[in-house]
Amino acid sequence: MSRGVFVTDEQVRLTGSPNVARFLAQCLYWSSIELVKNRQGWFYKSREEWKSETWLSRYQQEKARRWLRDAGLLRESRERRQTGIRLWFWLDQALYNQMINNLAEKDELVETGDCPGGPDALYDSSLMDEPENNKTDVVEECKEVSESNVIEE
Repeated sequence: MSRGVFVTDEQVRLTGSPNVARFLAQCLYWSSIELVKNRQGWFYKSREEWKSETWLSRYQQEKARRWLRDAGLLRESRERRQTGIRLWFWLDQALYNQMINNLAEKDELVETGDCPGGPDALYDSSLMDEPENNKTDVVEECKEVSESNVIEE
C-alpha cells in the first residue's frame, strides 16, 4: 500500500504552489513525530527520501526549500559525517500557525467585502505558478483596512 502526502487547500493558498505545499505538508508530518519532538523539532532527510515521500524532483525540492526559507518557515543545518553531509530541517510551526490564521482572517475580510481589491486581489490564479509571490502583503493590507474600520467608543 502506498502512502501519500496530505496537502490542504490552505497550504496551497499560503505557498502559492502545490509543490511547495506538498513539501511543507511533509515537513509538518515529520515535525509531529515524537522522536523529532525530542530533538526540538529537528529532522533529517536525504534528497532521495524527499523524492520518495513527495515525488518532487531535485529542482522542485530546492525551489520549495528556498520558498520556505525565504518565508521564515524552514531552517536548515548541514552536518558533516564520514558518509557525507546530512541535511537537517526545522519547521517554525508557530509562524506556520500564524500564517494559516492570517489566511482565515483574510477569508473573513473577503466575505465581508472589507478587503481592498476584493476577492480577485487575493485569489489571482496567475500567482499559482510562482511560489516566489508572497501573498502576506495582501494579508497585511487587508488587516490594516480591517483595523482602520474599527470604531472606538
